Amino acid sequence: MSDSSAPELDYQSWQFAPDGAPARVFTIRNQGGSTARICDYGATLLSLQLVLADGELREVVLGCDQLEDYLNQSSFLGATVGRFANRIAGASLERAGKTYTLNANEGDNCLHGGAQGFDKKRWTVTHQSSESLTLELVSSDGDQGFPGECKVKLTYRISEKDQLTLDYHASVDQECPVNLTNHSYFNLDGIAGDIGHHSLSIDADQYLPVNAQGLPESEPVDLSDTAFDFRTMKDIRSNWREVSDDLTHRGYDHSYILNQPSITKPFAHAVSSDNLVEMKVYTTKPAVQLYTGQYLQGTMGHKGLRYQNRDGFCLETQFLPDSPANPQWHGDVWLKPGQAYRHQTCYEFITR
Repeated sequence: MSDSSAPELDYQSWQFAPDGAPARVFTIRNQGGSTARICDYGATLLSLQLVLADGELREVVLGCDQLEDYLNQSSFLGATVGRFANRIAGASLERAGKTYTLNANEGDNCLHGGAQGFDKKRWTVTHQSSESLTLELVSSDGDQGFPGECKVKLTYRISEKDQLTLDYHASVDQECPVNLTNHSYFNLDGIAGDIGHHSLSIDADQYLPVNAQGLPESEPVDLSDTAFDFRTMKDIRSNWREVSDDLTHRGYDHSYILNQPSITKPFAHAVSSDNLVEMKVYTTKPAVQLYTGQYLQGTMGHKGLRYQNRDGFCLETQFLPDSPANPQWHGDVWLKPGQAYRHQTCYEFITR
């Protein structure tokens, strides 16, 4: 018997997911023709195509054409990440004298919520319109070691001004740190190619130095006179040698502490190498992880491509890595019962 209360949904069935049911792909679009495609497996942004002035549709995020390729990659292409984005040292949480052992999926540490994080879950679509899609997920107590049940709601919305907005809501029935983000890789030139010639600026005066495991090795520091300074727009490749010759990281994979997190003032501005696409990014989150895709080599992509290192860059809006153990950075990131986790990130595009 069908559920008469369930919304009528418009989607394409995709290949079978690990839960034994077909993944479903939903499309939202604006009247100008720009489109976003989202999969209910991982609440994943599969594709974002913009209409240029000459009518060309340009794909600006990396993705795969087969679900199997998503399942076999470890780059988190387009994924919704949780319960806690980035790294938690030792895959362990301490709270009120109690220790919670998390899933260690990157050496001894927990990365992006564990091996079966939110990117590996089937989300439920609860609302669909031509320009928006809402997905929900219930993560049970003990999922990947995290305490309490966590309920999450995410809405993707595309506007007539080519703004793709992501609204995140979460609640818990036990105290638990929550840190949600989207892990899309952007290439404003098209579906592939070195992003070093993109111009980028980030409104941040400090960044967080990290060790070889991507964990904090100090407090945030001033980025003046360093290769990490993007306060003035420059090509991403401008300081490639300094960051790529550092064998610890081989590129940018660092968090920036934003000067003015806001949904009305952009913290980042990126421009394609041909100047036909600009992107402005807004967020209510206090930090962003800049990652330049130096471990993409061999990842399957759109149209059967195998991505190369630096074919895309990420701007993951979030709390700093291992911030549950460092309340001096953002205050207490443990969400409490009765509190509402509400954050928003917006990607705005200008095309020529």
